[in-house]
Amino acid sequence: MKAQSLNLDILLKQYRNQSKAEKGFEIIAELLEDNDSSKLDNLLRNHHVESVSDSNEIEARENINELIDFYSLLQVALFSDYISAPLSPKITEEIDFILNSKPLQKYYTENYPSVLPQLILKQIKVDEYFKNNINIQGKVIFDRFLILNQFSKRDDDIQLLLWMYNSGSIGRYTVEDFHQLLKSKHNFRVDNNQNSITLNKILWGLTKFTHFINYYAQLLRDCQFNPILQSAIWHYHSNWFNSQNSKIGYNLNITLQIVNYPFAKDKWASGFTDLCFVAKVLFESPPV
Repeated sequence: MKAQSLNLDILLKQYRNQSKAEKGFEIIAELLEDNDSSKLDNLLRNHHVESVSDSNEIEARENINELIDFYSLLQVALFSDYISAPLSPKITEEIDFILNSKPLQKYYTENYPSVLPQLILKQIKVDEYFKNNINIQGKVIFDRFLILNQFSKRDDDIQLLLWMYNSGSIGRYTVEDFHQLLKSKHNFRVDNNQNSITLNKILWGLTKFTHFINYYAQLLRDCQFNPILQSAIWHYHSNWFNSQNSKIGYNLNITLQIVNYPFAKDKWASGFTDLCFVAKVLFESPPV
């Protein structure tokens, strides 16, 4: 129990109290205090229906996403026995205050459906936590999970790639332009103009992100001993891999198909390793 308590303190310090998540909490709390949910509803609108281009709104949404990601992270930690149940009253009260508010519920159930926030809210409301068959491997898996998440979230090139997948363009380049360039690799040119620098960063982001999802797919395969934990880890990044409900997942799936064929044995594509396996694990047969 002491180890689990220490683990929770570390997660709170690194992912809740000293990160964008704290700003996200402050934004939501301030808007909810006005007893007028219209401002929060508008801030958390579906950007596929009504675009979000204001820099302040983008930053606020990023902070709120970090807070929701933290609650999802707690759910994965519970399933891996990295932290113990029940969570403290202070944490459960905060989760209930945030995730049980109508604007937030619409955000993570309708606009951008996410399973893990729904799971953790359901458990704390009935004060009954899902049982999971845990062994020491669960904690090892969670440590690997944290390392991979830190790598992807802190890498500017990967974040630029994901931004393009989600928004549809970066500068003068659209996702369609990017895919066309991948199909015609002989057309790549490297020079010092700003557009080429941006394109180079996106390509480098793709290389690094492909390595990330290879390691992530391997992590999922190593979770076969525990289907519940495996499913939670997949759902944590489901917006990346769900090609039916996510622009990121849809565009990433197309990219993987392009670089996997016909360049599978090409030296140019040597960085994109084991893509057939990745596509199978992440797209064709995700845990439920």
